[in-house]
Amino acid sequence: MWAGVLLSLGVWAKFFPIILLFYCVMSLLRDPRRRAQTLKMVLWAGVAALVVNAPFAVANVGNWDHFFVFNARRGGGGGIL
Repeated sequence: MWAGVLLSLGVWAKFFPIILLFYCVMSLLRDPRRRAQTLKMVLWAGVAALVVNAPFAVANVGNWDHFFVFNARRGGGGGIL
């Protein structure tokens, strides 16, 4: 449970941990006995994301979605390499 919550908070604080979340999910899915644990981690990550973002999204959607709109429009110019 806490792994999902902490990863989700990390994602919203800085986008990089989304890669770690993906890796953890793929790693857990390799073992059929851990599928329930994987679902639980993803569920709690989603809950934490909603708890962190919902107040800001409801208060002012225009400012909240600026990050997503800006990054979608800027394209991949290779500036991050």
